[in-house]
Amino acid sequence: MKPGRQEAGYVLLAALLLTTLIASLVMTYSRHALLAVDSSSVNLASQLAQDAADSGFAWAKQSLRADAGSATRLDLGDGRSVSVSVGSGSSGQREIDVDATTEGTSQSLQATFEVYPVAGDQLPELTAAAKTAVNAALPLIVLSGSNTYTSTELTGMVLLRTGCTLTLQDVILDGSIVSEAALTGGAGGVTINLRGGVQIQPGAALPGCAIVAPDAVITGNGSERVELHGAVVAASLTLPGSGALHGEVACAGAPVLGAGIDRPGAGRAPRSWPSALDTGSSGVGRLSFTGTAVRDAEKTAIRGYDFPTRRTGGGGGAAPVAPERGP
Repeated sequence: MKPGRQEAGYVLLAALLLTTLIASLVMTYSRHALLAVDSSSVNLASQLAQDAADSGFAWAKQSLRADAGSATRLDLGDGRSVSVSVGSGSSGQREIDVDATTEGTSQSLQATFEVYPVAGDQLPELTAAAKTAVNAALPLIVLSGSNTYTSTELTGMVLLRTGCTLTLQDVILDGSIVSEAALTGGAGGVTINLRGGVQIQPGAALPGCAIVAPDAVITGNGSERVELHGAVVAASLTLPGSGALHGEVACAGAPVLGAGIDRPGAGRAPRSWPSALDTGSSGVGRLSFTGTAVRDAEKTAIRGYDFPTRRTGGGGGAAPVAPERGP
């Protein structure tokens, strides 16, 4: 992932956790108003609480995003503050720490969540190691101009030069298709036409990647019966025929797929992107909270707490209410 962007990708989750502690801060307004038994104060306090919560959420999101950093802090005045940080965990995990201080009391919340690559605002790119593997692949089939393969089987890495047009009709490819733009980052521009039965099974040079051509316009004419056993990265993808896409798909625009095109497993649990591709963004999986041990002194204080008196409805003073003590 690109430096700075990965932390920003977790802003929403961090801000959501942050509101848990912000709520405990802003409810101080409501607590004081309720004790005053003043309806106007209660209404004012509720509005202040809502405004503070909304402001806190917006602050957390915008602050982390603007700084593109992993930590930020909000000083609420009168000794009240809230801070949030996003740190690295073990492989495939991130950690969030949220701390709040108000009226001399500190609260904290720690959580760990799983992350997985997802396609973001930009198309996935080949990693540096993957680009090296493509250039070193054997056999390496370099194509330019117009090329048509019919009723044959190809083995190896197919590299399309800028401006190339490739038509596959009833072809089995044991390898991957990569455009020059995928290696150089240039604008490029290639065309891939799929006709009849087309099967692409990625090889060892670029495992999990069927077509990596961010500048490619990939089209079928309705006759195509495709079996693509890897990820597809392209400028556009239009397949009105039939078949199955067994990997993730990322296009500059929404892919146009006919009713006969199946995507096994899509829409269920997140499918992993090949390690050869850098997606630049992450999704959030399972979230777990770190347990907090309660000290013996805190348990004693809880058991020994004397509840305040409660007012009776007749205004005749306060009547003590004896708490029920546990064993």
